[in-house]
Parts: sequence; structure tokens; C-alpha cells
Amino acid sequence: MRKTKYIIGILIALLLAFALTGVVNRSVEFSDELYINRPVKIVYFAMMNPMKMDAWVQGFEKLESLDGFLNGPGSRYLLTLRIGNRNVVVMEEVTSFNWKEDLGLKFDFGHMIMETMIVFQEEGEGTRLLVETKVTGNGILSSSMITFTKPIIRKHFVTNFTNLKLMLE
Repeated sequence: MRKTKYIIGILIALLLAFALTGVVNRSVEFSDELYINRPVKIVYFAMMNPMKMDAWVQGFEKLESLDGFLNGPGSRYLLTLRIGNRNVVVMEEVTSFNWKEDLGLKFDFGHMIMETMIVFQEEGEGTRLLVETKVTGNGILSSSMITFTKPIIRKHFVTNFTNLKLMLE
């Protein structure tokens, strides 16, 4: 009986600690930098071309335009990704579009919002990409989860941009 109380107490303490991480850390941020030995114009076009996304975006299935001007700020898309054995549909919105300078994207997964800003810097014959990402959970549970899944989310981003580099070089 006494052991059962201790086990229940420990489980409640762990659940409270898990929930508390979601209250304290509502979002996580990370940034990366990547050099691609191709001109800015080519890198920019490759990123914006849905016909090439399957070559560098992990699990890419399709991109459907919903509204707005093509790639203009405010334009929205449905992005379908294959994650494991299921399709995940994500609402993508262009938040910033400055030709050969930057690209801002907002991804709404329902349980979390991912905001990414990509800055393009011409460097010699190549392009340096500066990528800043902020992931915010919608609710305590998802905020707690993103705290623990930050390495997985970051790895996914690094893999995608590494695939972009490999595709272009």
C-alpha cells in the first residue's frame, strides 16, 4: 500500500513537472547558417519552386495554393507532408517576400505554429542562408512537447536545408 502511494506521488510529480515546462517555455527558438555555392537567384528560385520541393523537403507530397498572390505576403497554401505512415496537412502562409533578400514563412500544424525567416546573403559566387525559426505550442500540452522535441524539429530543418544544398551543388 505504501509503495503504491509513492509510485502515484512520483507519477503526479512527473506529470506536474511536464506540464510546468509548457507553462514556462511556451516556445523554442533556433537558428542555422548554411553556405550554398550557387548564386542567390538560383537558390531563391529553387526554394520557391514546388516542382523541386520533393527533392529537398523531407516527406513532401504536394503544395496547393489557397489564396493570395503567388508567393506574396499573405498568400496561403496547404502543404501535405508524409510523416511516417500518415499524411500531415499544414497551413503555410508567406509572411515576408523580398526578392533575393528574405523569405518569411508561417506553418500552422494545429497544435503548434512554426515561424521561419530565411535571409539570403550574396557571398562571392555563392549564397549564405541565415535561418531563424520559432516554434510555439498552442496549449500547455503542445508547449511541453515542443520543449522536449526541439532537437527533432531542428534536425528536420537542418536535413531539409542540407538536402537543398546537395540538390543545388
